[in-house]
Amino acid sequence: MNNQKKILITGASGQLGQEFVSYLKQTTFQVKALTRLEADISHSLGLADLKAEILLFKPDFLINCAAYTSVDMAEDKGVIAERVNSDALSAIAVMAQELDFKILHFSTDYVFDGSGDEPWTEEDEPFPINIYGLTKREGELILLESGLALVLRVSGLYSEFGSNFPKTINRLLGERDELNIVDDQFSSPTWAKPLVEFVVTKLICNFELFNGSLYHYSEDGECSWYDVAAIINEKHKKRLNAVSSNEFLQVAKRPAYSKLDNTLARKNLGLKPNTWQENLKEFLKIIQ
Repeated sequence: MNNQKKILITGASGQLGQEFVSYLKQTTFQVKALTRLEADISHSLGLADLKAEILLFKPDFLINCAAYTSVDMAEDKGVIAERVNSDALSAIAVMAQELDFKILHFSTDYVFDGSGDEPWTEEDEPFPINIYGLTKREGELILLESGLALVLRVSGLYSEFGSNFPKTINRLLGERDELNIVDDQFSSPTWAKPLVEFVVTKLICNFELFNGSLYHYSEDGECSWYDVAAIINEKHKKRLNAVSSNEFLQVAKRPAYSKLDNTLARKNLGLKPNTWQENLKEFLKIIQ
């Protein structure tokens, strides 16, 4: 029973935000969804708009889906990335303290440098190698220190909503005869649908978790982007060429190995994930 708890969602027009809105429509939670047009947390006026909405709605939980996620563009627009991924969270943490609500926030595997070949745990020391990862780490620290938040790190997020790697590759394989795909960056992708279901059924209303705790949400197994494309290509049967990161020029550096270890979430949160292959294949049934 949620006793009509109230959930406010920021970044409601993004792929994760839309996934939450879609799922929460099926529940008895009271939900207020704010897009960037309604609360643009990249500047002070937008944060004032957010506070006004909070004062009116009086949420029990704020699910922050707002983020600056363009990894390459962040190298040139670091100021904006820092405002959204870090500075805004300072303001939200103050609001949470003043107005008595909890924060659920999502971070990234890109807080790690990608060295080694063992899945990263919550105890491992972050060392970002790009501006995006740096700003996300700064945001993590702010919320963890607030003592009012639960931070979930995820990787390679995809959804039927918005733009993402599986949808893009599926479209390109429908248009072209051949694609080059990077095969030396390893993690595991995250389907937003089971992530959202897990959050709503296991975490929301579990107030004791929102005390500055950090967990890794990760599907089982690991893969390269080429491995993901290969499953998508089972239907298209086009030519895929495996290429190294050096051949596929990108502005920002990416971690070579950023698989997140989900052991702690299994133990403490009851996480029982599918493999990334199982989830990707189910997702493809929806979009193909």
